[in-house]
Amino acid sequence: MRAFFLAEPECSVTAVCIPPCSRLALHNLSERLQTDLGVQAEEEVVFEEVSVEANRYRDAVRFRNGRAVRLQELPADLRITVLEVGGPHPREGDLIDPPVLETLAARRR
Repeated sequence: MRAFFLAEPECSVTAVCIPPCSRLALHNLSERLQTDLGVQAEEEVVFEEVSVEANRYRDAVRFRNGRAVRLQELPADLRITVLEVGGPHPREGDLIDPPVLETLAARRR
């Protein structure tokens, strides 16, 4: 039993910090996401912060068609390439208006 608790996990996940306004490329988006969001299998997006409040999901990506989705709505195994770290920074108060965010679960109803 001790070996079970001391064993290293078979795979590890590395967390990264991406600043707002970074440009990312999303790869191999599923057909369902493509349909739900009106996007292609490969899409360039902008990483955005949607809230500054603690204990809330803060991060989203905005597609070229204007749709924004919280990171938690995207599949965990999605491949992402960082194209540019940071970019033109928005003015203070330019956070995304939360009602504008897409919730995929709501769209599937």
